[in-house]
Amino acid sequence: MKKIFVTFATLAMIGVAETNAQLKFAFSKGVGVNAVMSDFTLADKNKSGFGASLSSSDKLEIGEHVALQSELHLHYSASQSVKYWGLEVPIYVVGHLKIGAGKGFLGVGSYTDYGFRSKKWNTGGAVIAGYEFSNGFFVNISCKRRFFEWMPTHSTNVATMLQMVGIGVGYRFPLFAVNMNENIHFSRK
Repeated sequence: MKKIFVTFATLAMIGVAETNAQLKFAFSKGVGVNAVMSDFTLADKNKSGFGASLSSSDKLEIGEHVALQSELHLHYSASQSVKYWGLEVPIYVVGHLKIGAGKGFLGVGSYTDYGFRSKKWNTGGAVIAGYEFSNGFFVNISCKRRFFEWMPTHSTNVATMLQMVGIGVGYRFPLFAVNMNENIHFSRK
């Protein structure tokens, strides 16, 4: 964990230095699907379930090595006794590193999840890592862990998510890029 933090902090410092030098911004949109494994708690017992999610993401790249990425996931997981539908919004600070023709990425952040049946809100920490090919296709693995839960008083004996691990594939397409050097001019990727 310490190595991941040091790597991420180094990439963030490189991105800040690069941003101060040339101010390049790029905005892109992504869509994807994920296979997920979730751990739930139901009546004080832990249950594991498998499922899938559809996702949409927006990414604002700040320079070549740092980005802000927000995602929206509609996910479903089920075990023998639990069926869980939810809407999840993770937000990451992502570091990029050029590897081969594409780029590897690692991000940390937070997420909020709302369970449709349970009416419970979960908030926690999130980590994402993966590789984006030069043609826009990407693969990733993500992990989310709940830290806080809020539920209405009438939501008793319903499942709530503890943690989730997902493996995803998708496609990211650029929408626009802005280079702001000495003179402000716009360019399309």
